[in-house]
Amino acid sequence: MVQRDDEGEWMEPELVTGENRTLYVPTRTRALPYGYAFDARLDDVAHFLRRHGIQVEKLREEVTVPVERYRIVEITWADQPYQNHLMADLEVELVPDEITLPEGSYVVRNRQHEGRMIPQLLEPDAVDSVTRWNFLDHSIPRSGGENAFVPIYRLQGPVGVSTLLVP
Repeated sequence: MVQRDDEGEWMEPELVTGENRTLYVPTRTRALPYGYAFDARLDDVAHFLRRHGIQVEKLREEVTVPVERYRIVEITWADQPYQNHLMADLEVELVPDEITLPEGSYVVRNRQHEGRMIPQLLEPDAVDSVTRWNFLDHSIPRSGGENAFVPIYRLQGPVGVSTLLVP
């Protein structure tokens, strides 16, 4: 940082050394899907995404699409609250499937202005996901298993039906 000395003259900048504590290194990665879909009863998730400037759409008709589902392998809950939340840590595995999304289901496409934020909020094992921050506590099982799934789906391509943009 360039500063002035006591007489108002510019001082030579000093090299500041130290450990970089802002370097982000991901612990896991996965390919980005076309987008995400979730059930109409998760209105609070849709509104949360809208508050972050993310475009959310609602299906105007039922559609069957190929997806990847998140099977919950393990859930651990924090011992102490953090900002009034008992954070949930999920270990998930992706399971290919084909599901029918009913009319009114939400769709979030990754190709949009805030697209880089979408996986951070909708991938259940991400550090700041809606799952971790307890938005889905009423919708996920308390433990993992063969039939324990997160109610958010990874879309493999366009849904192919008309949608309405959520205001």
